[in-house]
Amino acid sequence: MKTVKAFGPQDLRVVDRADPELGTEDVLVETRACGICGSDKWFWHVETPSDYVAGHEAAGVIVRTGAGVTDFKPGDRVAVNNVKGCGECESCRAGRFVRCGSAPLVHMGFGFAERMAVPARNCLPLDPAIDFEQGALLFDNWGTPYAALKRTRLGAGDSVLVTGCGPIGLATVALCKARGAVVAAVDPIAARREAALRLGASIAFSPDEAAAGRLREVAGDSGFGYGIDCSGKAASYDLIFEHIAIGGHDRHDRRRREVPVRLEPSHPQASHARRVAVFFDGRRRRAAADGGRGRAGPARVRDAPIPSRGPAVRIRQGDGRRRDAA
Repeated sequence: MKTVKAFGPQDLRVVDRADPELGTEDVLVETRACGICGSDKWFWHVETPSDYVAGHEAAGVIVRTGAGVTDFKPGDRVAVNNVKGCGECESCRAGRFVRCGSAPLVHMGFGFAERMAVPARNCLPLDPAIDFEQGALLFDNWGTPYAALKRTRLGAGDSVLVTGCGPIGLATVALCKARGAVVAAVDPIAARREAALRLGASIAFSPDEAAAGRLREVAGDSGFGYGIDCSGKAASYDLIFEHIAIGGHDRHDRRRREVPVRLEPSHPQASHARRVAVFFDGRRRRAAADGGRGRAGPARVRDAPIPSRGPAVRIRQGDGRRRDAA
């Protein structure tokens, strides 16, 4: 099969290698689409050749099943959850592999290849209404903000400020709009602000415009009922705390780095602040169902075949407007 191999900095090549081995509880999936996540950036900057197959936002068609697989058959269309747990604990049985406490947390890479071998338990049947490109974005991109919003009572008429309109932020905008909320978005990149408006934001500002008081014009004296940060930037937290209502709710997409947050005791919001870090879990299966019913769903900007993987990564590195599906 063909796969993408990193040979060095900005040196990705399509090479041939044997099909992956199939375990008893695994399925072999023919990859039809795979997103380029921001966390795949390391693959573009490796110093030495790597045999690791990157790409963890994948969807495709099952072509073969292991001897112990009973829930799937060849021809089934599936999206693949990239987080692998032990498969036996209570969290894993509930589909919350990211919360597995019985085995080291493993983030599988597999998608930048023609075929991938994955545990059958990590596969989600795709509704016929969801194409492969959308299916590839359901777990990581779609499920993360979905899990965050499930922890809130956000509904029709509520106001929400979304900071950071990369892939997660844009999905957040669409989900908030689907709930009937009034959404204001902030991002420094014009293309992302335009995408936020297309996906349902009522207004979109640059950080400079937000700092100049434009957000206050929208939020009014009371502030936004909800603030959701999808950037991981300290300045975004400051912006949310400055504009969130007393008793409002703040959510953020968890990042693998420390972010200093300045919360002055004199802030009226300080005594009421509640912050929850969210990472995707079993709620993604319900997110997929919502997407299939057309409530809201992932959107793609451009497609790139495997031989164009390098240019696609360069585009993703450049403006980050949306995840590419290849």
